[in-house]
Amino acid sequence: MRHRPFIVLLSALADLIVIGAIVVASGLAPGGLPVPHQLLAAPVERRVQLPDIPLPAKPRTPAPPAPSHDAAPVEPPESVTPESPNPPAGNRSVNAEPGFGGEPAARDPGDFSGNGLTPVEPPPAPVTNTPVRLHSGIEAPRKLRDVTPVYPASARAQRVQGLVILEVTIDEHGSVANAHVLRSQPGLDQAALDAVTQWTFAPARLNGEAIPVVMTVTVNFRLAP
Repeated sequence: MRHRPFIVLLSALADLIVIGAIVVASGLAPGGLPVPHQLLAAPVERRVQLPDIPLPAKPRTPAPPAPSHDAAPVEPPESVTPESPNPPAGNRSVNAEPGFGGEPAARDPGDFSGNGLTPVEPPPAPVTNTPVRLHSGIEAPRKLRDVTPVYPASARAQRVQGLVILEVTIDEHGSVANAHVLRSQPGLDQAALDAVTQWTFAPARLNGEAIPVVMTVTVNFRLAP
């Protein structure tokens, strides 16, 4: 126990010697004491650059249309005078018999009497000199002169008989201007043509005017039993 203070003193003296040696060594060092490096680097702030997006263009306001010379005027021209108001009911002259309550009686839309209007007749159909086929709107020609066909001797000997159908053109004077066979009967066609071309007619008429027409004629050749 007597040696303990001496040991403590000796330990303190050794610590002082070590510290002094460190101080002397640091003072004698050419570069001085080392400076500790920065442990952590400062955080770097990064900015994100966003691309520029073009904004949609503003809608254009359409220009007002140019005034048209053909458009109706907004204001009445000076040369137009306003219409005079209708006269009172007592001063009106109506070309009709009064109806119930003193009002004029209703008039039939087809009645043109008493209003200065006359019905207009439709114009007649044009008359043409070109032959037209006989139809219901035409007054048919009427036969005035009939010629009986002569029965050919050869056809009579062979007992040939039957119908011959002809298409004939009757002009505006009632004469047969043209004829040809539509349905033939051998040995009888020419006899039918010779007879029919001698026929005469009262001409066909359209709206009272004589016109040429095309029609069919049937000639019957029949032998007695």
